[in-house]
Order: sequence, then C-alpha cells, then structure tokens
Amino acid sequence: MAYAILRTKKMKSKGAIVSAGKHNDREVETPNADKEIQNYTIIGKDKTYLEHFEEATKDIKKIRKNAVYAVEFFMSTSPEAEFFKNSQKLKNWTIDSTRFLQKKFGKENIKKVTLHLDETTPHIHALVVPIKDKKLSYKYFLGGSKFQLSELQSDYAEVVRQYNLERGIEGSKAKHQDVKKYYSALNEVSEDELPQPKILESKEKYKKRADKEYKKVKLQNLDLKLKVARLKEQVPKRYTVKRQLNTGKKEIEDRKIINFLDQNQQVKKEILKLLEIKEQSDKIPVKTKDKNRNDRTR
Repeated sequence: MAYAILRTKKMKSKGAIVSAGKHNDREVETPNADKEIQNYTIIGKDKTYLEHFEEATKDIKKIRKNAVYAVEFFMSTSPEAEFFKNSQKLKNWTIDSTRFLQKKFGKENIKKVTLHLDETTPHIHALVVPIKDKKLSYKYFLGGSKFQLSELQSDYAEVVRQYNLERGIEGSKAKHQDVKKYYSALNEVSEDELPQPKILESKEKYKKRADKEYKKVKLQNLDLKLKVARLKEQVPKRYTVKRQLNTGKKEIEDRKIINFLDQNQQVKKEILKLLEIKEQSDKIPVKTKDKNRNDRTR
C-alpha cells in the first residue's frame, strides 16, 4: 500500500511567497518537469501568490514582525500509488484533498490550489493565508506544535484512505528527501539500465522513452530505500527491548513461585504463618520486647 503525504512550509515574507508562486506557476525553470504536460489550477487561477496575499491582508493594519504570512501545503503520495492511472480517481483525490483544506482552514483562507502533473508523481500545492478575526494567526490553525501537524496528517490520511493510501509512521524522524537529492537520484543511471533502441526509432523518441525508463527504475530504488527507512523506524531501541525482556522474565519467575505455592499447600500455610508471626512481632513495642528478653534470662 502507498503512503499519503502532507507537508507544510511556513512563509514569513513576501519574498518567500513570490518565490513559491513562481515555482508553482512554472514561471521559472523546474528540474525534471515535462513542459509538454499541462498542470491545472483548481482555485485562484486569476492571481499570483503575492496578489492573493495582498488582497487577503488589505484590511490588516499592521503585520507582526514574527508573523507567518502564509503556509504552503504539499499533498501527494509515495511513488507506488496506482490510482493516478485512473483520471476520474485522480480528479476525485484532488477534490477530496482541496475540500479537506477548506474544512480545516476555511474556504476564504484557501487562496490558490494547483495540481501538478508534469513531474513523476502527481501532487498538489496550496497557498493558505491563515487569517482569524482580521489577523494573521498561524498558531490558531496549526497551534505552533508538531503534535497538531501530526494530527492533521492523520486526519488527511483518513480522508484519502479510499484510494488505498495509508498514513506514514507517526512520530517518525525520517524526513522527505531534499528536492536536489531527489533529482540527482533520478539522474544517476548506469548503462545496464538503458533500454535497447527499436528499429527505425528516431533519436527524439528514443531519448523520451529512455528518460521515462530511467525515472521508473530510479523511483523503484528510491521507494525501496524509503521502505527500509520506515522499517528501521519501527524497530525499538535496544534498551527498550532489554527492559521488556527483564519485565517478562520477572513476570515468569513470579508466576513460577505462585504455581509452586498453589501445588504445595503445606509450604504455603507455613509461609503465611511465619508472615503472621512477623507481623505481630513488629507491632510489639521495643521496650516490651526488651522486658520479655530480660525475664527469660533470669
């Protein structure tokens, strides 16, 4: 089963908003993006990221220096997802993902949603301007804590479970690969992985087919590495295992003692009698004990 992916990125300046907008609107060169494939803007097609932000904040008199201006959401899946091959399921996933954001942050705060199909795995970029009571309030929506983000990821995984997606490991320390490393992984190709040219196949067609095959092979390798990383995260630390073993050993020993006493009722009675005598002895004042000892010595 593939994994649902939801990530957020804070934008604390207009420069950061402009940069993200140019990338997502493909106004700048994007490595590994196929220019022949069309992307789709679901919401906010008429304006740039910056224009949406300025319109949303026009009634805010003063923005705090440490304020989060906007949040960019990235929503996708791990490469092995199958539902993308069906255009209707892809459309439904896009709608469900968009509605999820609208429900969580309010329709009025979702300024732009773009579906990218020009890279290997389809994904969504969404611009959210977190306004509450005419103020920018990232903390109100996301709480400023990793716990709330983790909760958001769990909620999203439930929404897209119908597409055979599951949540990644909760609390995992594994992070997504840096984009540059991801692209370099795709570009590392050995000659053994080259497909054989077909008869009468043009150079352009061969190049396109070979490029597609490279991406497929490298993504399979990348997916395998990610799966190994996830499995490692599931293995408990050594001291935890040792503690669990010691606890289990103690429970077994205690159970053995109980079983032995149950089988040897006479021994059990004598032990209980000794315990009773000890308990009575402990209740006797110290002076009285000394007096009794003196009486016995006379």
